[in-house]
Amino acid sequence: MSGLPTAKIIAVLHRSDAGPEGGDTCPHCGASGRYVLTFLCDDGVTRGAMSGCFQLFRRASGPVVALTRKACEKAAEARTSRRTLASWWEEILAATTRLGSGEITPNEHRALVLSADGRRREWLARKGYGQYRRAS
Repeated sequence: MSGLPTAKIIAVLHRSDAGPEGGDTCPHCGASGRYVLTFLCDDGVTRGAMSGCFQLFRRASGPVVALTRKACEKAAEARTSRRTLASWWEEILAATTRLGSGEITPNEHRALVLSADGRRREWLARKGYGQYRRAS
């Protein structure tokens, strides 16, 4: 399987949007499209790829990669709709920025992301989301 990336993704740092016409180019393969994800790998290298190429990379175990990607998507939605981003997404983005700049280690980043996700899950459980709710 030569040609496949061997590095594991540990966090998604950013998602850029070129708009509906898709004027961006994949840094990995050169294809044109709309969204480019910038991510940090376990070898310390920051890479970029569009969704299809992103799928080729292995991910570190656990939910951190999915949560950082979701936080980037939520931030883009909040900017577009001019809404306030939930504090746990802001916390995940801040931790990811600190990881990207080298201020914190991947283990510290993981702890911060999982802590913020725990707060999100508690809030969702209190509000009854994700559970069967009976009509009264």
